[in-house]
Amino acid sequence: MFSEDIVKNSHEGKSALIVEPADIMRSAIVKMLREMGFHPIHQSMKISEAQRILSQTTPDVIISERDVNGSDAIELLQWCRQREETEVIPFIFCTSLVEQLSVIKALKAGVSEYIAKPLSFASFQKHLNKAFKNPLNTRFEEQFSHKIETKDQPLNISSFSQRSPEIAESCFTILVVDDNPDNIIIATKAIKTLGRVKFATDGKAALQICNEFPPDLILLDIMMPGMDGYQVYNQLKQQPRTAEIPVIFVTAKADEEDIVKGLSMGAVDYVTKPINNQILLARVSNQKKHIEYQKIMQSQIETYIDNFALKADLERILFDHIKIPLNNLHDISYRLMQKSITNTQAVQEGIVLEKARTTIERLIESLSSMVKIEDKSFKPNLSNVSLSKVVKNIAGTLSKEIKDKSLNLDNYVPTHCFVQGDEVLLYTMLSNLLLNAIEAAPRGSQLKIFHKEEGAQQVVTFYNLGGVDEAIINRFFDKYVTKGKVNGTGLGTYSAKLITEALGGSLLLETNEEETRLHVKLNSGNRSSAASL
Repeated sequence: MFSEDIVKNSHEGKSALIVEPADIMRSAIVKMLREMGFHPIHQSMKISEAQRILSQTTPDVIISERDVNGSDAIELLQWCRQREETEVIPFIFCTSLVEQLSVIKALKAGVSEYIAKPLSFASFQKHLNKAFKNPLNTRFEEQFSHKIETKDQPLNISSFSQRSPEIAESCFTILVVDDNPDNIIIATKAIKTLGRVKFATDGKAALQICNEFPPDLILLDIMMPGMDGYQVYNQLKQQPRTAEIPVIFVTAKADEEDIVKGLSMGAVDYVTKPINNQILLARVSNQKKHIEYQKIMQSQIETYIDNFALKADLERILFDHIKIPLNNLHDISYRLMQKSITNTQAVQEGIVLEKARTTIERLIESLSSMVKIEDKSFKPNLSNVSLSKVVKNIAGTLSKEIKDKSLNLDNYVPTHCFVQGDEVLLYTMLSNLLLNAIEAAPRGSQLKIFHKEEGAQQVVTFYNLGGVDEAIINRFFDKYVTKGKVNGTGLGTYSAKLITEALGGSLLLETNEEETRLHVKLNSGNRSSAASL
């Protein structure tokens, strides 16, 4: 249920600056901001005027068109980010410029949110709230930091990470408003192939439907008893939640002056009665294409943002973490070129060299898996895999790490255990989890890998002494979350979670001050047709 009070008080007392050359759009944004409690609201039609206002006052948010009378407002954004007074103020672009290069340029300059025109109140409010709570510019900065917020919240068991169910796209909805049921039936037959059709037989019912469940398009009769179509239209435009819903007048008022009046009020089209099915279908179809195009534009922006974030991830890993083992390789090369080392020293250099190589290899494997699975179109190549053989191979690969910490590893995974999985992904995921247990375990302690069957699933449990820091328990599987590891990236457990979910399984972390158990649930495979790793 929509609550006007919640909307009006959501940003009570905050101030805003709007930089928009178009009077109609500027007025619409002012109206929406007022409904959310913003006051005062400063307005500007020029970048220079906006800079003058900002030199005299500091608003809580800046909302700007990109094209301001031929000038790119990216200059205003950069100017704001260079000033101490406006460096961290949420800056939102609300524009029809949605080309990839334009969006990426704004992201690099520090934009807080990017909204495609035309906009609805719901979309505007969502992005405005995000600009205050988790703006894009700080979101990308956070990806380059390992800082963990300390929370004094005792917790022993984290949530299962489960594969999210697919959410069906919402159906295109059309509201037909007419006091004559016969006209509603005729209109519905004409347009029913375009989406879901709702109806109302009076203005009051139409307004209630629009406030509770805003449709994508409204077909509105003008001549109705009580509240006519003009009155309904005006009330729709006065409410931010319904102001941007496009309206087609469908009426028997066919005089030229009536048509001009309807279109002048802001209706997107005007259809006269008696209804011609083909004409109505064509007019509504055109509007549907326009509305869906706007949704596609906003979706493109979100895709650009996601790709930009992924690029930032890649750059961070490549330049921040791979450089550590690469520096080790450089040092080794320099020492070897001195030609004055003993055989024992050469062996030691070889050990360091191999460690640097395996560090880079594991990092690339984790990063490669993460990039693949974060691509929503990725489908793993599932086959029957011997879980026991995978675990045995991983234990052998990590034997040096185990030996370096004087750890004892007990592997209880039976030879008859098989799971459905992608061999490479499964190997990467389990090796990340075992390596995490090795790094967390106290020197000289015991590591154990348990196994049990739960219905149609195989459960592998990694056990080590020592608990997970309370500050990161809730975020243990999140990207870049790590604590107490000098060269930790926080990608191992994150990529393990992505891989497990991609394989249809789930993860569960159990921890206290003394010990940690990490359970991996995977779908059982068929032993007879299992593949060998």
